[in-house]
Amino acid sequence: MLVSMRRNRGVLSLVLVVFLSLVFVQSVAAPGDYWTTKTPPLQEKANISHACVVDNKIYTVSGGGLTGTVKDTEMYDPAADSWTQKTPMPTNREEFAMAVCDGKIYCIGGSTNDTNFLGLNEVYDPQTDSWTTKTAMPTPRDDLQANTVNGKIYLIGGKLPTANNRYGEPTGINEVYDPETDSWITKTPLPQPAYYYASAVVNNKIYIIGAGYTQIYDTETDTWTNGAPCPHENWLSAATATTGEKASVRIYVLGGGLGYKWLFAINDNFNRIYDPKNDSWTLGEPLPHAVGRLAAVTIDDIVYAVGGIGSTEATSNINEQYIPADYGSISSASPSPNTTPTHASTPPPHTPTPTPTATPTPQPTTTSPSDTVWAQPTASPSGDDSGGQANGCWLIAAVVVVCAVAVVLAVLSCSRKRSG
Repeated sequence: MLVSMRRNRGVLSLVLVVFLSLVFVQSVAAPGDYWTTKTPPLQEKANISHACVVDNKIYTVSGGGLTGTVKDTEMYDPAADSWTQKTPMPTNREEFAMAVCDGKIYCIGGSTNDTNFLGLNEVYDPQTDSWTTKTAMPTPRDDLQANTVNGKIYLIGGKLPTANNRYGEPTGINEVYDPETDSWITKTPLPQPAYYYASAVVNNKIYIIGAGYTQIYDTETDTWTNGAPCPHENWLSAATATTGEKASVRIYVLGGGLGYKWLFAINDNFNRIYDPKNDSWTLGEPLPHAVGRLAAVTIDDIVYAVGGIGSTEATSNINEQYIPADYGSISSASPSPNTTPTHASTPPPHTPTPTPTATPTPQPTTTSPSDTVWAQPTASPSGDDSGGQANGCWLIAAVVVVCAVAVVLAVLSCSRKRSG
């Protein structure tokens, strides 16, 4: 009887060890995405919404603050984790659009005092740290985004003053600037007028993402289509895209809120992830801070979120680095033609950041049959989420399981000898 009880306990112990080992395997083999806090900008930026990348450096141009507009240009070097002050933008304005073309930064449109709408087109050259003025945008407006595709800069939507509202109403105007000829043309307008939206470019298509909509502009055919709307409404969010070289092609829509102007008591820290291939949404690891009016850029498929306004209606001087879940595991991919990829074989070391507070629990919507239930990102159907990193994790986990089973079998063997 005693021998039988010991054997039963041994078998139960073996089962328990194997079960716990499998749980460990799962946790090790799927390390997930994460955020790391970096050195903040030199000056607090309450209303950036403007950042871009030139030669693997991030340039921010401040467009406003809690006490008024701010002229401030800074450069961030991710390799050194340091900021450098640069020559400020000549004209004091806010809520303008910003884009890079051929290594130069274009700051277009905007407003002063919320009512003086501008078409101004000022260009910054990082090589000479100087500004020049080019032909103004034909339709002065603010609260819009700029996107570069094949050497042309697209200025879509924004706000226009009207007879009944001097602060402006949303518009769908689509004007395109050619830096080579310093000239403008007009294209097919945005079907649903929009401002305070987030935008990104994937495969020559511009994605306009806002409160309950995803509008997709094909620059090659000059046509618009609708994608699955973002399940959680977002105003004043920031968006950026990964290229498919080091992480799967995705658009990341970060932060934002439902408030107007400086009323951001309901800002969120959502990390909404859109898959352009499947037209579907998931959630990633949330931002460490709830913030709106921030800027987002990508370098080598690593995402950076900078500046913005926090939930306490104060400046949020953040600089957060995000590593996608499958970063470094892409074995064969076709990078987006809109981004010049850089190279790094492994993600940066992971330094845990404080657990964000009051993380909202998103809910799925039923407004469109193409919407998906919020979930953690899963492997893409193309099979591009497997690679060396995952293989190494599985190898370590397998060794742990084998060792654990060996220990239990040794204990059982000793027990039998004693009972005999």
